Amino acid sequence: MYDMESWFGPQIDVLTNDDLTNLWLLMDRAGKVGDWVSFSVDNTSAAEREQANGGQYMVWETAESETTCDFCAPLDNKIVDIDDVMSMDMPPAHPNCMCTLVTVEEHFGDAPVLYYYTPPFDFDTWRASGKPPYFLTEADRVDVNIEESKDMFELLKEKMRTLL
Repeated sequence: MYDMESWFGPQIDVLTNDDLTNLWLLMDRAGKVGDWVSFSVDNTSAAEREQANGGQYMVWETAESETTCDFCAPLDNKIVDIDDVMSMDMPPAHPNCMCTLVTVEEHFGDAPVLYYYTPPFDFDTWRASGKPPYFLTEADRVDVNIEESKDMFELLKEKMRTLL
């Protein structure tokens, strides 16, 4: 909670109730903008770090709360192409969005990436269309190179044999 007097001095008592309400709203808005910038920087730097390490995919994670919006919920725990989501300036997808991008290894371990999802539209397009509920379908799924996936699967099997 903010202590208004320590921020603005004893003259804060001179303000009307309307002025105080507006000041609270401005301070709240400043906090939300700060959160937006923080999530943007965190996700962009994580994606750039992953690309610098040769990664092409990341996992979209929502905050998994009752406030998760209908746009982000279908993307939860889905593997996405870094270039796709970064070209749409997501995540965060919208104000108050608390979604993050994490590496595939953090989320799924050494499991090979067999496919990823492409978000069918950005948040603004979805909002402009009346915010209909949607689900990611096979049409939104992109298969990774099958030969590459087979090689990764063989490496994973070999690793499992050495562990047993």
